Amino acid sequence: MEVMNMSTLSSSGPNMEGVYAPMGISPNPKETESMFDMTYQDHIARGANSIMSILAERNKLDKTKRIQAGYTALSGLSAFHNFINGSNIETEVCEPRELGVDPSCLRPDASDGQYIYVCPLMDVGAIAERWNPKAEIIANLDNWARQFPGGESFQAGWPQSRPRVITMYWKDMKRVDRGFVIKDGEPHFCTINENNPDTGKPDYTDADLITPPENRYTNAWTDSEKRNKKQSRVVAQIRYCTMIPWEYLPGSYTKSQQFGTGFRPPAAPAGTRLKNLNITGDLILDYGVYPLQEADPDDEFSVKFPVKVSGWRYYGGNFVAPITAARDPQRWSNQITSDVAWRLRKAGGKAVMIAKEALVDSNMDEQDVKNAIKEGDTMVLSGAQLGGLQNSHGAVDASPDASTYQMMNLIPQAKAVAESAIGVYESNYGAPSGSGQLVGAMQLQLQQAGVMQQPFYACIADLYEQQNQFYAQAGKQFYSRMPWVMAQMTGDEDMEAILESKDMMLEQFRVKVVMAPDGAQQKLMTDRELIPGLLQLGMLDPITASQLMGRSTPDDVYAASRKFTKMAQKAAADQAQQAEMQAAQAQMDIEHAGIADEEADIAKQETDANLKAAALQQKLAQPAASAEAKWLEPPSDPSVGMP
Repeated sequence: MEVMNMSTLSSSGPNMEGVYAPMGISPNPKETESMFDMTYQDHIARGANSIMSILAERNKLDKTKRIQAGYTALSGLSAFHNFINGSNIETEVCEPRELGVDPSCLRPDASDGQYIYVCPLMDVGAIAERWNPKAEIIANLDNWARQFPGGESFQAGWPQSRPRVITMYWKDMKRVDRGFVIKDGEPHFCTINENNPDTGKPDYTDADLITPPENRYTNAWTDSEKRNKKQSRVVAQIRYCTMIPWEYLPGSYTKSQQFGTGFRPPAAPAGTRLKNLNITGDLILDYGVYPLQEADPDDEFSVKFPVKVSGWRYYGGNFVAPITAARDPQRWSNQITSDVAWRLRKAGGKAVMIAKEALVDSNMDEQDVKNAIKEGDTMVLSGAQLGGLQNSHGAVDASPDASTYQMMNLIPQAKAVAESAIGVYESNYGAPSGSGQLVGAMQLQLQQAGVMQQPFYACIADLYEQQNQFYAQAGKQFYSRMPWVMAQMTGDEDMEAILESKDMMLEQFRVKVVMAPDGAQQKLMTDRELIPGLLQLGMLDPITASQLMGRSTPDDVYAASRKFTKMAQKAAADQAQQAEMQAAQAQMDIEHAGIADEEADIAKQETDANLKAAALQQKLAQPAASAEAKWLEPPSDPSVGMP
């Protein structure tokens, strides 16, 4: 509406048209609307991309992929925790052991749960910087962190000398008044009588309400609602509380007791009493309504937690890890390996046994016999004492028997079972395969591996998609309140477009987050394929293409192409209009030339007529002139007329 009003003003005269022309405003309303539609959404999308890219780079999001993949493989879930720290949005990787979700949720991202919490170990300095509690709290935390567990008072301090800080998020509700007001020239259903956190005043009040439009939804309003022109609605919202529970405070303070009766802590040693506990005995650091609500007041399912969770498999409140599928075969293989190792350790070798009596009357002693056996030489022994040579020696074989090696053959079978369970075959990753493999077996293995691994990759991709969606939506809300920071992220033009829509969801602009390839690879594809293709189609000029090379995404190139096409279309229209004007001017020149010739002929005819009239007048005046001249002649006789 603002742009259309400016278009109307620009049509009031050439001076106003010149003022609004640099702003992309034309006196023609249709042309102005076309220019606005082709640029405003581009600014929104490009600005959101810039916010996501800078936040991802600041929080080193790309380097967390390996960590999150490991957590997903071992625990079945991965998560990010987002929070505000000063003038920035911070993101931390959540260890699965430090994350809790509502077991009644049904979705693998836990978005339908009623609560979720994180409980990382934090040092006192990080706690002080993030929440800035009172000096007494910081002093007590620092004192408790210096106490080491030991002796009979094992719970005197904290493990690793750091407290575990719990931040709980849960879904709550509030009651608001909703009604129709005029916004941007159209009826808009919005919240009224609610203070804007930026201005401290409500954007709309009862005085701004209009009569609700007639439709099937407003027809369901009660008579009281129609009379008051508003509805009382319950909307969902996210609340939070950050605390150190009483049960986790050091034993030197709590003395391992429950919170005292009368809502008072038990007596603590001198110098350790903390007066800033709430009525439940917990040390509260922060609480309230979460400031970055990813919510639409007309859609309860749009309420999202700032903790982004993604699970590989989720059954009945439990996350299942991929490693679980291979755990039992691996245990079997480990047991076989341990048993075979024990047997090999206990086993001996094959030894020669020679009767001592065989050395009697022999020319060899025991050492000579040992050397001869080792070297393979001939031995001369006496067999008379034992009744025959065959009775004088033998062999003892204590080496592993065939059953031991048969057990080792079970290990490859356990490995095959594990590969079939998880769909990951070593031959898929370059390991040599047997020559007897059937034709097409490798392709089947690759297909099976893709099917089995797809949930794993989808789990990781879903987590980062949720995170980037948070950066886009919550980042727009957060940095819209700090335009000096946003200007460094998006530039002035994109910042202005985002500021105009800071109270609206991105979905209202048909903007959504779509995961794309790696940034460097995406830029390479853009340089090699997209920009040359648009140049060949004439949808991009060489100067713009040179500016885009090496530093642009497809969205940037498409936006530049639309801008160039729009400018080319406008230039063509201007050229056609100029050509039409030139043709009209030429026709006018021809007409003017014809008129000038006609005027010359008329002037010539007028001159001829004037000459003829002058000649005729002269001819008519000639007798009178002759008579007058004759009358004026002097007489021939000088005496005539004299006295």
